[in-house]
Amino acid sequence: MVSRRAFIRAGATATLAAATATTALPAVLAHAVAGPNWALLQKHLNGTLVLPADTAYATAKQISWTEYDTLRPAAVAYCQSAADVSACLKFARANGIPATPRSGGHSFMGFSLTTGLVIDVSRLNGVTADGNTVTMGGGALQIDTISSLSGTGLALPGGLFPTVGAGGFIQGGGLGWQTRHLGMASDTLQSACVVLADGTVVTASETQNADLFWALRGGGGGNFGVVTSYRMAATPVPTLSRFSLTWTWEQAADMLTAWQQWAIASPRKLSSGPVLALFDAAPGTTPFVGVSGVWMGDPAELPPLLDTLVGEVGHAPSTRTVDDGTYTAGMLAWYNCANLTVPQCHLQGTTGEGQINRFGWSFDRSRLFSEAIPASGVDALLTAFDADRVAGHSRFIRTIVLGGRANDLARTDTAYVHRDSEIVMSIATGLPTGTPPAADQTIARNWAGHVFDTVNPYSNGESYVNYLDRVLPDWADAYYKENLTRLRTVKRHYDPSNYFRFTQSIT
Repeated sequence: MVSRRAFIRAGATATLAAATATTALPAVLAHAVAGPNWALLQKHLNGTLVLPADTAYATAKQISWTEYDTLRPAAVAYCQSAADVSACLKFARANGIPATPRSGGHSFMGFSLTTGLVIDVSRLNGVTADGNTVTMGGGALQIDTISSLSGTGLALPGGLFPTVGAGGFIQGGGLGWQTRHLGMASDTLQSACVVLADGTVVTASETQNADLFWALRGGGGGNFGVVTSYRMAATPVPTLSRFSLTWTWEQAADMLTAWQQWAIASPRKLSSGPVLALFDAAPGTTPFVGVSGVWMGDPAELPPLLDTLVGEVGHAPSTRTVDDGTYTAGMLAWYNCANLTVPQCHLQGTTGEGQINRFGWSFDRSRLFSEAIPASGVDALLTAFDADRVAGHSRFIRTIVLGGRANDLARTDTAYVHRDSEIVMSIATGLPTGTPPAADQTIARNWAGHVFDTVNPYSNGESYVNYLDRVLPDWADAYYKENLTRLRTVKRHYDPSNYFRFTQSIT
């Protein structure tokens, strides 16, 4: 098992530690005019400060995409407490340099990096359960949560990749296989410990800083402060059945058309999504066509549900597999970590044993849909997916059914606004290196843009903030809709100087 670091609790302990760090900062502030005195910051950290001259720097500055390896932060601070985060923010502001939080480093657009100070909370990864209440550090990854709750029978809404961090995932809403049954991750949030831009440590809950609490549940990571811990409400989920069915490319239209109606009408304990994939888009290669998902109920009830899907598709699948087991075993299998230890199921370089590969260059688009795409739209989507083949490019369209418990709340109850969306579709293309030729980037962008333009007329015009879209002109409206005005009010109250800012930050 992975070695668990001491978990830093929210509330009075964190506030006292922050106050202690504040009294030690005058010396830091006095040196601001002479430029950053990193030695002074390190002196007041319990964690570790990594500078460009250090041997650990090459790894410390990495996130999940090699595309961003050219960015060189002035320093990376591995924080071990809310007090460490507070000290970092006070130091950075006093020295006039930007700072950004980093949890799992999964931002599609590299927003967890900066040329200033990276405030890394990955060492705040403790996960503890008290009854059905789970407290986790802001740096806990999906693999950390799954492994820590193993044997409890408890589940939290989780992401689709093992190294997604709690920080951005929860604050963006947090969707995955559990969405229909458990709701969005942000819906299970009870309270959070947050370090504001001025270094103040506060608790956000229904009764404390309620407007901040509202904003943290879907307003997007990095906008309002650095969250160092979350208190979540877990749900007992003793079993999980995984299933996968594949069809031929010629049957893809019938599969997609049938799946949409079947998935939207399915029981809440059933989650699923089709995948269209070209691992190499060379002319002549055959796309992968499949539907996978999970069932969180009695395993005996799943086969008839799958039989219904097959009947509605009208073609027998080429393959059909079902695996029943515990919730933990099922999720580890989805993460391709069933045969790995917990330390191994981390990104290469982040632990001594990490075996999860980083991504190269990618380009992503996404949209949300309130109803099924009609057959004519499905045909157009498949034509766009198959167009303009180029060897060496990978192409994916992943669709996941939403609804269920996630849609029980009203659109303005939390910052996550997409309460009438039934489907989310992500369009992704990738190249193996982080710095591909400009011509390949252009081809990839054009392909993704063409697919997006093809399906956009059938969408509700909204996009999920955790699936960042770097070319969406109306991104703020698409991410937040009618909640944007209130989010801007919360931003001005808790970050009046707009210190936390990036390309798609709330202002």
